Amino acid sequence: MRRSIFPKGTNDKGEPFENLRWSRVKHFEAREMMRTVDEHVSPSYRLRGKEGAVYGTHMKVACFSFSNPNLLANGVQILDKIPTKGRDTKGYV
Repeated sequence: MRRSIFPKGTNDKGEPFENLRWSRVKHFEAREMMRTVDEHVSPSYRLRGKEGAVYGTHMKVACFSFSNPNLLANGVQILDKIPTKGRDTKGYV
C-alpha cells in the first residue's frame, strides 16, 4: 500500500491538501503562493520529521526563508522549467 504525501481532505488549518501540491502551487499568484508555502507546505515537512518519516528527518529543521512573494514566484518558475521527466534531478534541486 502506498502512502500519499498529501491525502484527500484538508489539513488541520482547513487548507485542502490538493492545494499543497507543486502542480497547484506553481500556478498561484505570488502572494497566495507565499501564504500557502509559508503556512501549510513548510510546516507539513517539519511535522513529518517529528513523526520519524525518512524524508522528514532531513526536513525537520527546514525553514522557509523567502521574504518577498515575487522572489518566491520567480524561483518557482525557474525550478518548474528544469526537465525532470526520466531524470534524477529532483533530489538535487
